[in-house]
Amino acid sequence: MLMFSSQTLLAAIGVFSILTGCSAAQSDGTAHEASELNKPVIVSLDDALTHSADNKSPAQLEATLALGEFAVKAESVRPEVIELLLEHLKAGGDQLVQSAAEVSVRKLGKEMLPSVTRAISSDRLSEQIAACNAIKVIGPGAIELLPQLIKMLESGDTLPQRAALYALQGFGGQAFESIDAVAACLESHDFNVQCMACRVLENYGSDALPAEKRLVQILDNGVPSSRGWAAIVLGAIGPTDENDIVPMLIARLSETRAHVEKQRILLGLAHLGREAKRAIPIVTEFMNSRNHRVRPHAAYALYKITDDRELLVNVLSHALGDRNERQDAFDLINRLEGESIFLKAELIDQLTAQEEDVREQAALALGRLGSEATDALPEVKKLLDDPDALVRDAAAHAIAAITASPTADKLGEPKE
Repeated sequence: MLMFSSQTLLAAIGVFSILTGCSAAQSDGTAHEASELNKPVIVSLDDALTHSADNKSPAQLEATLALGEFAVKAESVRPEVIELLLEHLKAGGDQLVQSAAEVSVRKLGKEMLPSVTRAISSDRLSEQIAACNAIKVIGPGAIELLPQLIKMLESGDTLPQRAALYALQGFGGQAFESIDAVAACLESHDFNVQCMACRVLENYGSDALPAEKRLVQILDNGVPSSRGWAAIVLGAIGPTDENDIVPMLIARLSETRAHVEKQRILLGLAHLGREAKRAIPIVTEFMNSRNHRVRPHAAYALYKITDDRELLVNVLSHALGDRNERQDAFDLINRLEGESIFLKAELIDQLTAQEEDVREQAALALGRLGSEATDALPEVKKLLDDPDALVRDAAAHAIAAITASPTADKLGEPKE
């Protein structure tokens, strides 16, 4: 996916995407605003357990976040903490509580593995989904469960396949032995499985070459979502002896009317970088597109092809200020990783945005810059008093990463 995105959106594009594939839910920016009046104060692990388990508690979100905090400070992790977190990671629950549970799971890391191993071996799909969601969050620390994930991929059952593919996104390119099983998922009649397989294959870059033939077929005959993802992976694979991918992507970009497919084809061209110079004229045309949702991706592609940083800064700066384009801008900033340093000032500006999820994502993006964002610390520290619990947690993570604290956890992965 992949790639990971803000913590607020983790559940929305995690458990939800296992069930619905490529159609990820989006936060409206105000969904997790809650009144602080009369809210219980969580002062102990028992408090956290009680309120996290209570779906009617006004402090459930804060309590779920506190589970990780209290647990990592204890000499040993109480089993009921882990079981409650896995319960929250099952599909169908409150998405924001799921996000908070993922934060706590990330903090516990390998402490989760015995229970996750039992859950993924269960014959209950709900427990398998919870386990896969936890694996995605734990990341490479859960690589020992790769054989179980491959078994789920080979089952031929759509929902287990989606769950396993989602989990594999957390391993980045470190689960290469799964590539045959992942590539085989491209043969699925479920386009969502195809999309999620592509999310994993993108991490392998040129090593995903064995999937090239099927990806070309999907580019030609798939639905818009799967065609777009096939374009991304073909771009990540790069030029090959079998296919001249640049004109193929140019042709699809000219034909498609779906803006999501256009965005993804542009990401494929961006992967190709200077190899995609022939695409400059058509990509430039999309800079003047009436559909502004395509413009940030066109600017990103041109930056990767031509190194036009000024254009990208101008377009993403505008997109960050537009409610309809802002999430696309954050997605692209996540893809830029350390290169997003030239957008630091714009990210600092977003720390005071009205929407909670925007403040959260801006803090996490600055955290990923590490010490390069030291001058942002005064503004990030203000978010430690933010009324929103997830924003406060994101600020704490960002501060730890910027100051190179040894207790800093890995920040949220880039999402698509």
